[in-house]
Amino acid sequence: MSVTLRSVQIYEPTHEQAFLALERKFAQLEQSRADLPKGRRLRMVSGGHPSHTLIWECDFADVPTAWAHFNRYCVDAEHVRLADLQRPYLRQSSLEILESF
Repeated sequence: MSVTLRSVQIYEPTHEQAFLALERKFAQLEQSRADLPKGRRLRMVSGGHPSHTLIWECDFADVPTAWAHFNRYCVDAEHVRLADLQRPYLRQSSLEILESF
């Protein structure tokens, strides 16, 4: 069964432009590198999270593959640099793994 790795990020609405500008840089990084998964970015319109929520998600074959890719981000210098810049704008973040059936 495949799994979806989902990162839910609730950011400070007063810093929306700066947060989203950095998120565009994350997207550019993914597109420029063959070794990084190409995730989908979704902005909350209606649901269980506030409207200042960004969701990144990507599908993987299984949990070990999803974790391997997630852990790659933790040691990638450019990703870590961007995350350090974006972190002050975050209110809350969580990681979800969803199994399809």
